[in-house]
Amino acid sequence: MSMTFEEQIAFLEDRFEVVPLSKLPYKDNPHLKLTQDFESRRTVDEKGNIYYTSVEGFIIAYEYNGRVGSWQAYDTNRADTSRIFLVIDTKASVDEKGNFIPQIAFYFGFSSGLVVGTPYQTNSPAEESLMNAYRDAMSLTNTKKKNEFLGNLDRYAGKLFDEATVRRIRKLAQKEIDIRLDREKTFESNHQSILGYRTYPGIELTHFVRNYKYALPAEITAFTLGDYVFWELLWNKLMIIYENLGVQYLYLFAADFGISVDPHSEEARELAAKARLKSLAGNMPVNGSSGKSSDPDITGKLVSYYRKHFGFKLLKDNALLKPEYDEKCISMSTSMAELQALRADKWGKR
Repeated sequence: MSMTFEEQIAFLEDRFEVVPLSKLPYKDNPHLKLTQDFESRRTVDEKGNIYYTSVEGFIIAYEYNGRVGSWQAYDTNRADTSRIFLVIDTKASVDEKGNFIPQIAFYFGFSSGLVVGTPYQTNSPAEESLMNAYRDAMSLTNTKKKNEFLGNLDRYAGKLFDEATVRRIRKLAQKEIDIRLDREKTFESNHQSILGYRTYPGIELTHFVRNYKYALPAEITAFTLGDYVFWELLWNKLMIIYENLGVQYLYLFAADFGISVDPHSEEARELAAKARLKSLAGNMPVNGSSGKSSDPDITGKLVSYYRKHFGFKLLKDNALLKPEYDEKCISMSTSMAELQALRADKWGKR
């Protein structure tokens, strides 16, 4: 007879151990050998090339400092920029003598961060949809296409709102564009601070990586390994942070190199502008009660996975400071309130 959901959770609780990488000794480390049996197929690009990463790479990147008894990075002091946790199945297999053999099943990591919000709020979902449409159109670099979209927007907007409202919304959209350009100029100057208008405390999910050499026990049929790690093991760590520190958003940079459209590209902005224009033509606000998504045609496997399983979304009204290391990655986020509601709905009702 198969186990219930709760029994399967309890079954894994008896086997799984979450070990902070920073607490592991480098010399005579029993987990060091385990990292050599870790393989993660990260993604496949348009040419079919497969990208890999491994825990071993992180361990090799750290040097054990016996004097202070801590882990030190060789160059960027990475030990202080992210906390990595190994998820170890302590009973993954059994040797010929009946002893359990552990195996790393997963690893994940956190880092503190900051989310920057838009400076102004609109009065309704319909106004928000129109402002986003103007913003997308104003962001286009092709002057001919920009003027064409703006002209069409003006015509549709005039059918939905009075002239004063349209002028106000256009100013809000232009203000957002100006703020973005001002931020870019700030980095080129010697200024010591960046005006963010509204900022929100956040946590970056720096790593969420499965070992493709590991398989869940056959008894586990109610959920996937990724769901269990996120909603149980990672969640427990996240809640400790949340209960002791102000956190409003969880965000990540998805390394989805096989994605069909870069959401930060001119093509994505044009797709978004077309989608919003089509929505307004049908008098149906994209971000209103219709519930339709205004995301561009982003169909990468990893982006879709984070969206479907954990409710992450492409950024619309907020911005992130993205390091050069993640330049080609896709920015996604979800609020803690949304995350808690999703967990209660997907994981709590069992």
